[in-house]
Amino acid sequence: MIKRIFLGKHKVKFNFNEDLFFSIYRNDLFVKDLGNILNAENKEIFSIKSKDVIKNRDKIKNIINNILKKKIEKIASNNRRKIDATFFLSDGLISLTNLSWFIFLIFTRIIEKYENKELELILPTKFQTFQRPKSSFELHSLSHNVNFIDFLAYKFLFKMCPSSWQIVFKENIIENIRMPKEENINFQARTFFGLSRCSNEQFDIFSSFVLGIFLWIKKVKRTNFYFPDKKDIKNVENIKIPDKFNEIFSEIINQFLPEYFYSNLQNDFYLFSILPIYRSGYSRLVNTYSNNDRYNLFNMVAANKGEKLINFQHGLTYGTRLIMGKAEFREYLIGFFISWGWKSHGNLVNSLFKMPSPLLSKFNILRKRSKVKNHIIFVGTTMCLCEISFTSKPLITNLFKYREDKIKFLKNINNGILSKLFYKGGDSKNNNFLSDSKYLKEYITNLKICESNFRKYFACCRLAVIDHPTTAFSESMTANIPTIGFWDCDSWAFTEEAKYEFEKLKKVGILFDDPISAANKINEIYPNYEAWWNSEHIQAVRKDWCSKYALQDKNWLTKWISIF
Repeated sequence: MIKRIFLGKHKVKFNFNEDLFFSIYRNDLFVKDLGNILNAENKEIFSIKSKDVIKNRDKIKNIINNILKKKIEKIASNNRRKIDATFFLSDGLISLTNLSWFIFLIFTRIIEKYENKELELILPTKFQTFQRPKSSFELHSLSHNVNFIDFLAYKFLFKMCPSSWQIVFKENIIENIRMPKEENINFQARTFFGLSRCSNEQFDIFSSFVLGIFLWIKKVKRTNFYFPDKKDIKNVENIKIPDKFNEIFSEIINQFLPEYFYSNLQNDFYLFSILPIYRSGYSRLVNTYSNNDRYNLFNMVAANKGEKLINFQHGLTYGTRLIMGKAEFREYLIGFFISWGWKSHGNLVNSLFKMPSPLLSKFNILRKRSKVKNHIIFVGTTMCLCEISFTSKPLITNLFKYREDKIKFLKNINNGILSKLFYKGGDSKNNNFLSDSKYLKEYITNLKICESNFRKYFACCRLAVIDHPTTAFSESMTANIPTIGFWDCDSWAFTEEAKYEFEKLKKVGILFDDPISAANKINEIYPNYEAWWNSEHIQAVRKDWCSKYALQDKNWLTKWISIF
């Protein structure tokens, strides 16, 4: 039997034991049980582990620096006004780069395995029509559209297909996916009330206004004495990127670089340059949202006028992840950075100040005002099959293991504990998301799902279980909620500093490497969670960890004013 590789969603009957599916990011292909239907060969080809992410990190850097940035600067600059493409490396453009390299990498694996064998490449006869996106926001939405990923994959597969393979076009099922509309109301309100100087998403309207005033009239300490210290100086110029990839990726950029770069950018550049609102040596606390190309241009002009841009941490990934698939290309490079407590993020950036998070501080207040009830909250994270970025988290087929670990945990806790547990999973509204809540209930029929008022349930729980190292873990720890964490360190790669600090949590039984050990710990401390959690040695380790990765303060705004 000739092996077949399918791209897209087809009407043809699949041979699940033999066929390979390139469109593995399409959860709608296999209804609900994608992880169990895929054969071992398919899973192996599409497996992206931490070592693969690390191995490909510098190649992504090379592509961004030597193809993407140069292409942006060539298209958007003119003789009078040159742009710095670093400011325009939006999530949309970074996602497109990662996605393109992922497709190339996987297809290269397939070619290496089957190049001299008979093989049928089954391609779609029709695709959803895609126009040049107007903005980076539209491009970012496209990069998470399974039809668009199929379209990009077709470009690579058709041009890279070995001559020994047979290309067959078959009728496919195409369902046009509506693109979301950009909503900037909160961002615009913060920018307006923050007097254009404080637009960071962690601050509400009032605090944006207060900090905006201070940013207008006072300089931020330290910013005039040294430049942001970017520590990662590794040269990636000599890393070889295959010519075939360069050729195809250049075509993709030419086709899908947002319209803004061709049309309005230079006019806006001129208008922003003549605005009388810049003060050399003064600072702006900028928004980390990067898909607004006009806002990126404004920040570039402000920096050119001598202003100091400051970014602020907005999640636990900062300071802990070994690889930051987006922040290390833009956020860490355009200005200073303020952390939730850490001094340096590996070899990427040093923190200008260590400041309390408004987000964590407000949740801590909510916890203190809540009457603690008798339930447990188990928090999962979004599992998006088409969120393809070479960063330190589970990707593609590793998401199936992440989901299976939840089942192992739930099956190993006592029934009395399970009866008090609510599960809060990730988004499941789109076909490319793994519907973990629905999936788990098929195995654990009496599992209760937290479908609304999550933060209320979270704030008043007796015990929190977190299976991923993101902001929910920081919130639980800093609010002093009895907390058990578990995750697979082969999927979540950390800096040496973060690994050392997480190891302290493991030694006292707060954090575990596997779900069964975590379940056994909860069985052990049930029902006296508080007695265990409030013990002197647990609290000492918790406070020490929070001082480095989760600062909060009830008077956080006063603390922030002290930076001037």
